[in-house]
Amino acid sequence: MILTIISIVLNLIFVFAIVLFIVKPEIFNSAIDTQFKARIDALQKYYQQEENKLQRELAEKTKSVAEEVFALRRKLEKDINSEIEDSRRVRHLQINEDLENRISLLREKEKHMEDELMKRFEEFKLQYDEQAALIQDRLQSLKSYEAAAIEARVRMYEQANKEKFYTIQIEDSDVLEIDELLEILPKLRNPIPLRKAIFDIYYRRPVKDLIYRVVGPENRTTGIYKITLIETGECYIGQSVDIGNR
Repeated sequence: MILTIISIVLNLIFVFAIVLFIVKPEIFNSAIDTQFKARIDALQKYYQQEENKLQRELAEKTKSVAEEVFALRRKLEKDINSEIEDSRRVRHLQINEDLENRISLLREKEKHMEDELMKRFEEFKLQYDEQAALIQDRLQSLKSYEAAAIEARVRMYEQANKEKFYTIQIEDSDVLEIDELLEILPKLRNPIPLRKAIFDIYYRRPVKDLIYRVVGPENRTTGIYKITLIETGECYIGQSVDIGNR
């Protein structure tokens, strides 16, 4: 605004000087010209000083405004970052809270399922123990019944076949085959394999049957035993902790 006023004043002075120069040129002389020029120079100098002053003020004001704008921008960025950080923190807390709630619910569900499984397991174990006890009693009864039945059958067989009860029972046809095989023994350089074959084929099963009749289903019986060759009366008496195996 000051620049505008100065410009208007200078224009008025210039116009006034032109008018005076046109209307009364005679009143001007060299002194007046010099004074007029000096005045104009002074006004121009003043105008230049004011313009410089205004330029400095404008530069300072521009600098101040720029600093304020920069400071405001910095503050705005700081506020934005702070708001973002607060938002992240709040979101993080919410997420942690949600996770903790979900974990708590899962743990409660797991505890409930574990309690339910333990309850079902205890019920199943109780039923199993009851059924196992019943089965064990039934099995023991069956074993007792079987042992009694076996013992009764053994007594009946012993009474019916008293002479054959303690002898090895071999079919007559097998005896004939054995005799035929025994005739070959003298011709063999090593008769042991044939003897083993004869025992495995003809004697092993009857011997097991004899052991079962005499010793019973529990083969491990300790005591003194006697083996007799009925044809000649020769016998062998021995002692063993496992007569059936001997």
